[in-house]
Amino acid sequence: MDTLQRLVRYNGWANSRVFELCAGLDREELTRPAPGSLGTLAETLQHLVGVEDGYLTMLRGQDYQAAFGSREAYMQQELAWFLQRPAQLADDYADLVQHENDHTLRREIRMPWFARPVSALDGYLQVISHSAHHRAQALSVLGARGLPVPDLDYILMLFDR
Repeated sequence: MDTLQRLVRYNGWANSRVFELCAGLDREELTRPAPGSLGTLAETLQHLVGVEDGYLTMLRGQDYQAAFGSREAYMQQELAWFLQRPAQLADDYADLVQHENDHTLRREIRMPWFARPVSALDGYLQVISHSAHHRAQALSVLGARGLPVPDLDYILMLFDR
């Protein structure tokens, strides 16, 4: 359990570094085409946040549509909202994982966009690996554009506390 709590904490820390960097960019930088990402940096970051919100809802045992309405409606939030949302998500995941145990991690969750359920543990692991994938895309795009990008090594999070 401690390992999962550390991974969740790292995911929140890494997201905060990337989203703080992106929040300081102008809108044009975020919305121009970004090869190697989901179209633009904004779309990539919005997707990352949307998936984290979706899994959080399912891990809490809530209904996605009741919480957010349609995916299209959720994605209509302002870009500034998406850039701020990871801070709350990090806190929410850190709180939620504190209440998990071997038994609760085996429960099934069902994402509306997948036909098959997954275990809660696999849900957490998907969030962590999915977010890492899209952070890497964002940082690769920014680095290719000549912008300085943060080092996201786990050990740096430990020293950052």
